Amino acid sequence: MPKTVLITGCSGGIGLATAVAAHARGHRVFATMRDPARRPAALGTAVETLPLDVTDPASVRDCVDSVLKATDGRLDAVINNAGTASAGFFEDTPDEEVRRVMDTNFHGALAVTRAVLPAMRARRSGRVILVSSIIALNAQATLSSYAASKWALEGWAEALALELAPFGIRTALVQPGAYRTAIFTSAPTSVRPGSPYTALFTDIEARFRAAVDQSARDPREAGARIAALVDARRLKFRTRLGPDAKLGALVARLPAAPRHRLLSHLVGLPRKADPDH
Repeated sequence: MPKTVLITGCSGGIGLATAVAAHARGHRVFATMRDPARRPAALGTAVETLPLDVTDPASVRDCVDSVLKATDGRLDAVINNAGTASAGFFEDTPDEEVRRVMDTNFHGALAVTRAVLPAMRARRSGRVILVSSIIALNAQATLSSYAASKWALEGWAEALALELAPFGIRTALVQPGAYRTAIFTSAPTSVRPGSPYTALFTDIEARFRAAVDQSARDPREAGARIAALVDARRLKFRTRLGPDAKLGALVARLPAAPRHRLLSHLVGLPRKADPDH
């Protein structure tokens, strides 16, 4: 049967692709974005759009209220996709930039989920789908804030899955690898004047952009996989998207020392480690 689905962060990338794919599967889709004036043409006319800033409590409340009013209180799935990133070595990154990333990627997902749970509990069914990242398992140099936000999301989801199961609500995490979206290529960068990290950051950023250009995959692939989770008979707790995500899961199993050497090598980061590391 068609489901009602609320998706955050649909102005482009994976969120847009997921909204299009979910609608193609016959679901009623509410695609949200901070500025509905930026509604992509790919959404067509059948996908309903609503304004939503996941960092604004009033915006979250108004959006969820609008969805529930339009559906007579029925919401089958929420896909927490809204995300942002920040690039830079931690020492160069201002506190407000770290908070900005955490507010969107972590606290925003919490706020939206909290707002939809009463309706799901009332029906004793629903799915909470969270778009994480394989970077949660293998944090990359210059992406500490982003990695922290996704790691926090994963830890929270582990507990959430246990808490919601008695009410018939399922929880799932999605860990995409590299897809052609603007989240990293347009991410704000933090480099202090005269920073000792400047040369390292410049080199890593160039390597990262080259790797994305060479190997990043079509976000429509990820969108189709995520949309399929809405009505999958067997909902896995973790779904990894893309060959690099599956490889990353294997790398994450390595002991810290060889894993850190490998991750440093991949981005050309010189490594002088304590011999006991």
